[in-house]
Amino acid sequence: MRLLANENIPPASVSALREAGHDVGSVAERSPGISDAAVMEND
Repeated sequence: MRLLANENIPPASVSALREAGHDVGSVAERSPGISDAAVMEND
């Protein structure tokens, strides 16, 4: 399953999902501070 975690998702949750085998992108890792509209346009 592919997921995109917004900045309000704790890093520990992102790590746990990855460890469970999910493909998780993280806004906090890739583009901190980006607007929600830009997130939707770019991913």
